[in-house]
Amino acid sequence: MDAMARDLQALFATGAMGTLTDGQLLDRFVERREQVVFEVIVSRHGPMVWGVCRRVLGDHHDTEDAFQATFLVLARRAASIMPRGKLGNWLYGVAYQTALKARAIRTKRRRREGQMPEIAKPMATTKGFQDGLTELLDGELSRLPEKFRIPIVMCELEGWTRQEAADQLGWRIGTVSSRLSRGKSMLARRLSRRGASASVGSLAVLIAQDSASAGMPPVLLDSTAQAACLFVASGTLMAEVVSAEVAALTREVLKIMSLSKLKITTVVVLIAVTLTVGGTSVAYQVRVVRSGSSGSTPVQPLPVGTSTVDSGLPGKKNNVFGGGPNEPRYSRSGDLFFVTSPRSDKFSIYSAATNKASSIRLPDSVETPFHVNAVIGGGSLISLTSSGPKLSKLYVFSLPDWKWYPQDLKEPVTTGTLHPSLGYSVAGYSQGRTIYAFSAVTKRWTVLELPETAPLKPGLSVGTSSMHVEFDSHIYEFTAKSGEWKHTDLRAVIDAAIKAAGDDDK
Repeated sequence: MDAMARDLQALFATGAMGTLTDGQLLDRFVERREQVVFEVIVSRHGPMVWGVCRRVLGDHHDTEDAFQATFLVLARRAASIMPRGKLGNWLYGVAYQTALKARAIRTKRRRREGQMPEIAKPMATTKGFQDGLTELLDGELSRLPEKFRIPIVMCELEGWTRQEAADQLGWRIGTVSSRLSRGKSMLARRLSRRGASASVGSLAVLIAQDSASAGMPPVLLDSTAQAACLFVASGTLMAEVVSAEVAALTREVLKIMSLSKLKITTVVVLIAVTLTVGGTSVAYQVRVVRSGSSGSTPVQPLPVGTSTVDSGLPGKKNNVFGGGPNEPRYSRSGDLFFVTSPRSDKFSIYSAATNKASSIRLPDSVETPFHVNAVIGGGSLISLTSSGPKLSKLYVFSLPDWKWYPQDLKEPVTTGTLHPSLGYSVAGYSQGRTIYAFSAVTKRWTVLELPETAPLKPGLSVGTSSMHVEFDSHIYEFTAKSGEWKHTDLRAVIDAAIKAAGDDDK
């Protein structure tokens, strides 16, 4: 009976979490390390990851290894993925690189064992999708600019509607549609240059057919989620959970990702000097890198929407590195760069699109250093996740007005972590029975004190422009438009309805 109750509870929990965004799922997994949360992530993105690995590797056993390794890497890197709404794109890139690494390991092993190397299949444009486009699809798709690749991954490989993709990314639906159309045209042209002829329409049909035939084994869902949670909890890949091949492949991919970060050094050195010595803004240092000047002649700010990140600043996707004894922690999300000083007493945001920078001092962090990360919800707000021996403030940054909005905690956190729940235009923090909510519309914080009858750690559900807390037939809802909490007692509403129905019968 207990086992059945647990199964039902897990089933209801999975169904409820299926409505959460990728960012909310990642935040919850980082905070609680719940297996059911990771199962939802694997269920949502697993078929796409399986399809990528299958197309690159062909062999079923090798595909399973690459699939599991991809999600083990996700479990280890979950806290650093930004922006959260682009998880599918991040997983696509990791799956492709993991499959390539698995293929290289397989080739090396066969050569060592004295077997003949695999002979590449000749490309024949007269053959079907499996014999032609499959071998080239992911190589060319991975080389597309991110803004065109993301809609293809979400809408064509994962089956999101354009409206769902727009809601997840915080884009307009017209933006999703135009970038999807242009991305498929670019992909079709690139495949044609490689000898695999395909029109935009036929390409979409063929991608859909290939995705439908991918067939991710359902048994992988539970085993992969279990291995991921144990990996995060113990920090090691245990032999009784994953095979030696999967463990070795996971370590290799994590090593490659770490090495790629170490190659990005120029701007890190400049930012380290800026934050350690002081006196010059982060934006100014980056301008020096772009212009090649000594800094004596200021550079005009870039027009809004213009970006020279790919040519002038490190990294082309999302990067996190640094954090040594005397260097800042650095991360990038698109055109936004986030830097924490070596002493953790200053946090800076820089936009490569507008050349604007903004910094904020973090109180108590010099005496009691703590760790801080930026969390992006794909909308107009950026929140900070903070952990350390003493936390006294919350921080939200509004992108439209480029301004910080701090909030004092009623009771400082002596030891622990404060994780934001972030939507498109709302941000919320839970501290016991106290909920702090920020509206990007009203530009102010509102504090909700739940009654003693509420759970000590109530669940906070966040949508694009609202959030709510539920317990024992009570609903507290906060909307960005009002900037206020509204309480509804469902039991009282239901009792009144029943009484009204009874009166009508009389």
